[in-house]
Amino acid sequence: PVLLGGPADRAAAARIASGVPGLVDLAGALKLDETVAAIEGATLLIGVDTGLTHMGTALEVPTVALFGSTCPYRDPRTSRSVVLYAQLDCSPCQRHPTCDGRYDCMRAFEVDRVFAEASRLLEPVA
Repeated sequence: PVLLGGPADRAAAARIASGVPGLVDLAGALKLDETVAAIEGATLLIGVDTGLTHMGTALEVPTVALFGSTCPYRDPRTSRSVVLYAQLDCSPCQRHPTCDGRYDCMRAFEVDRVFAEASRLLEPVA
């Protein structure tokens, strides 16, 4: 697995990478065109509401897009992407959480559910 992001994501990426043996942390290390090339060569992309996640969908890379504090587009217009959205009473809060910064909407995504959607996207098309 490869972790992508911009310079502002470095600290969070380092925390994530410290708990995942074998993860390659490239957050803040690539120029935008290099990041796009990395996404284009990916087998799967899992991300939140960022330009990089939208790039995965645009490049038709199998993409699981996780939305919570922002309002999602419901139809990614490709069968190679799926949008998961945890609609809570407080969402979308537009990144101004009323849950004391816990982002309950994002915590609602169980690993098993995200994994199942990712696995489904990677199944061969009959």
